[in-house]
Amino acid sequence: MRARGREIVERGFALMNDALAGKEYVVGSFSIADAALFYVEFWADKLAIDLPEHCRAHYQRMLARPVVQRVLREEGYR
Repeated sequence: MRARGREIVERGFALMNDALAGKEYVVGSFSIADAALFYVEFWADKLAIDLPEHCRAHYQRMLARPVVQRVLREEGYR
């Protein structure tokens, strides 16, 4: 079951990785889609699931946003 779950997650990240190629954000400019993807990237990172190249770059961009830093600090994650 765990292996199947990891396979599903990795397939989803592969799709998002392709969608992010050549863009900073999912639809070109920042949107709710980026917040949703960040949520999944955040927990993948916590579970030591490797993010593909463009997802990793997106995750780092999101982590650099001041509001994200503030929320993570307030919630005790930083």
